[in-house]
Amino acid sequence: MAIVQAYDKYLIPDARLKLFARDLWQSPDMLSAAPAQMYGLAWRLKMQDEVVIASRYTHKESFENLANVVPLQGLVALMDLKERRHDAIEAFLLQLRAQYNLLCSTHQSNMKEQFLALRRKAQSAFSAPYPQRSDLVAETLLEL
Repeated sequence: MAIVQAYDKYLIPDARLKLFARDLWQSPDMLSAAPAQMYGLAWRLKMQDEVVIASRYTHKESFENLANVVPLQGLVALMDLKERRHDAIEAFLLQLRAQYNLLCSTHQSNMKEQFLALRRKAQSAFSAPYPQRSDLVAETLLEL
């Protein structure tokens, strides 16, 4: 992100930085290497499409790291997104739990451990920038 520091140091307007930086969000390597910085920069430059792209890479970032580089409004939006993703995971697991409840008591005995393991798998799968939901569903159904 040295280019951003140079633009800030020499007081080059954001509009010029925006023209140069647009291609940065097309690089998964750049997004993976500095997700919080890329999200914060997209928010600062008011580049909505790039904010959405960069947000996909921030799910494993700590709150402290995000808070250091993301403006408050962007941080609130990102925390809202994280909460909605968490709620989606829980809704997915509740649907699967309903299927388990149809099983006989013998097969339900280790249900709690299975759901804890499944929750960890789901959280891990959905923290990827582009989760493969079909893979998670297939793996889960095979376990049933």
